[in-house]
Amino acid sequence: MRFHRLGLLSVVAALAPLVALAQSTQNSRDFLFSRPLGSVGGRLGMNLPFANSGVFDLVTDQLTLEKADFRSFSFGGELAFTIHPRLDIVASVEYMGSRTPSEVRGYLNEADQPITQETTLKRIPVTGAVKFFLVPRGREFGRFAWTPSRFVPYVGGGGGALFYSFQQDGDFVDFQDLSIFEEHFRSQGWSPVVFGLGGLEVSLTRRLFLDFQLRYEWAENDLEADFRGFDPIDLSGVRATGGLFFRFDKEAL
Repeated sequence: MRFHRLGLLSVVAALAPLVALAQSTQNSRDFLFSRPLGSVGGRLGMNLPFANSGVFDLVTDQLTLEKADFRSFSFGGELAFTIHPRLDIVASVEYMGSRTPSEVRGYLNEADQPITQETTLKRIPVTGAVKFFLVPRGREFGRFAWTPSRFVPYVGGGGGALFYSFQQDGDFVDFQDLSIFEEHFRSQGWSPVVFGLGGLEVSLTRRLFLDFQLRYEWAENDLEADFRGFDPIDLSGVRATGGLFFRFDKEAL
């Protein structure tokens, strides 16, 4: 079954344990002795690339691929530092990769078998961001106690560098003389990336919270090596993720 038919169900299944954890710990919040200095944690989710460039048009036209086949799971880590009661600076790195088998449309080899290959797209963004919280993240009681709010929505944005790798391995057809040849096509490099984001933090305990986030990224890069001459590859997309995070303060350090 094609990956895109399961994409949204996969996101729900991947994040379901986090939702269950939130429900099971709803009454376990406590207080810290000081406002948090930041947080650290990991997140996972689904990457939905737009794939709106010439190289994707070519491979989906000639091969049994669809743009939805480039969707993939994502996972990564994140470190945030609080610089204001409603403002964090965040550093993160994530990994996304799809690997899809395909066939040349309308052609068979000498043994009347499909002409097969595999297409791989990997993306690794290394980014920094600013998050602005739309409501207070907690309440201070005197000088020695801070308790987190239950739900805290936020918006933000940032940028950084994105490493990509696009490659195809297998058999292909030369449409000039209809000969079949084996080849390994590839291009990789680094691209600038900018993004906007929005999300919701859900406190579980005084230190643990869930973070559900939607990120919209813009990136493109010139294709190199075997794909030289194509328009820049479109690396933009939307990513929906959820993660578990740990608040740290002076006491934790």
